[in-house]
Amino acid sequence: MSKLRQAEVVVAGAGPVGLLAAVALAEQGVGVAVLDEVDRTAVHGYALALHPRSLELLDDLGMAGDLVEQGRRIETVAFYDGNERRAELRLDTLDSSFPFALSLSQPLLEEHLRQALARRGVKVLWSHRLAALEQGPGALHVSIDRLEHASAGYPVASVHQTVAARIDLEPEYLVASDGHRSTTRRLAGLPCDSIGPPRAFAVFELEAELEAPTEMRVMLGGSSLAALWPLPGNRCRLVFELDDVPQARADQRRQVVKLGASAYPEVAHDLLVQLVEAHAPWFGDVPEQVLWSVAIRFDPKLIKSLGSGRVWFAGDAAHVALPPGMHGMNLGLTEVSRLAQAIATALPGGSLPGGSGDDLLSSYAAGSMAEARRLLCPAEGFTVDPDADSWLRERLDRLVPCVPATGEHLDALLATIGIRPAL
Repeated sequence: MSKLRQAEVVVAGAGPVGLLAAVALAEQGVGVAVLDEVDRTAVHGYALALHPRSLELLDDLGMAGDLVEQGRRIETVAFYDGNERRAELRLDTLDSSFPFALSLSQPLLEEHLRQALARRGVKVLWSHRLAALEQGPGALHVSIDRLEHASAGYPVASVHQTVAARIDLEPEYLVASDGHRSTTRRLAGLPCDSIGPPRAFAVFELEAELEAPTEMRVMLGGSSLAALWPLPGNRCRLVFELDDVPQARADQRRQVVKLGASAYPEVAHDLLVQLVEAHAPWFGDVPEQVLWSVAIRFDPKLIKSLGSGRVWFAGDAAHVALPPGMHGMNLGLTEVSRLAQAIATALPGGSLPGGSGDDLLSSYAAGSMAEARRLLCPAEGFTVDPDADSWLRERLDRLVPCVPATGEHLDALLATIGIRPAL
C-alpha cells in the first residue's frame, strides 16, 4: 500500500504493454505502481508474436535472450490465394539484431515481464482498479478501488468482486494500458472513433506438423482474411475471418474460453474443417483435437488523442487492430517505450537527455498516432508501384496489417514487393 501511495506514475493494466511500461519506468528510476482489476493472469492470451522492433526494445532491458530461446522464429511471411503462393516477405533480410518475428504465448511473455519488474522491486497489484480521475491545472487526482472476492447467490453459489477499500492518490502521471474496454479512457471522457466495420474471427490453436515451421502464412483469397502462425512445441494458430458478425456472438449454451478478463464462445470443429478447405487447402488434414478455440469480434478503432497533461494512453486502450499481424500489442510496446522516456524526463528533477519532457510527450503522441493510423488505415498510408502485381494492389488494405513489423522494418519489407509509404 505504501508503494502505491508513493508512486510517481500509476500504470493501469497489467498486460504486456502495461508491464513493459512499468519495467521501462522502473529502469529509469521512476517510482511506479502497476495495477489490474483481475486477480491473476489469464491462462490463455490472444497475442502470440513479437515483432523485430519489440525484440530490440526488450533487448535494451536485458530480456530478449531468454524469450528467443523459448519462442519460435518466424523468418518468412507468405501470401496465398487458395493453393497459389502469390508473394513472400523475408524478415531474415532485415537490418536488425533480431531479423525475425518471435511467436510465443502471451502468458509466457507476461511472466517474463513480471519477473523483470520484480527484480526492480515492483509487484503487480492484482484486484485493484481505477475508480475515478480528475486532472486539474498542474495536478492529477485518482481513486483506486482494492477489490476482494465475496460469495453470494442462494441457491446457486457465485463469486463476485466487491470494493474492500478506496485509495486516493496524486501521482505525477497515469499511463493507461487497460485494454480495448479501457476504464481510464471512459473516465477521461476520450472517444475512440470507429475506423471500419466490426469484423468477426474464428481462432483455433492446435497441434500440427507444419511443412514450413518458420513461416507465417496469410490467406487473401477473394475478400476473406486468414492467417497461420507457427507456435513453439509443434503448435500452430489458425485465424479465419467469418462472413458476418452474428456468427461470432456468444451462445450461452457453449463452453467459453477466457482471453484476459473476457470470455468468448468456443467454435465447433466442423467449422474449422470447412474454413481450412475453403481458405487453406494446402494445410492438409485437420487434427481431431483442437487445444482451444474462440469466436471473437474486433471493432477497429483509434482514440481521438493519445493523451494530454498527465494522462496518457497506449496499446489497445488507444487503438484496436485486426488480429493477424499482432499489431495491437506490438504498437503498444513501442509506444510505452517512448512514453516512459518522455515521462522520466518530464518528472520533477528529470535529467534524461533528449529535450524537455513536454516536447517528448508531444512527439510521442504525434509519432505514435501517425504509425497507428497508417497500420489501421493502410489505404491512406501506402501506395503500390505502377508495375507491381495487381493482386497486391487489390489487397493492399488487408495485406499491410498482416505483416509482423512496424516502422522502418515494415517499410523495408513492403518495398521488396512494390509497396511504399505514401508521400
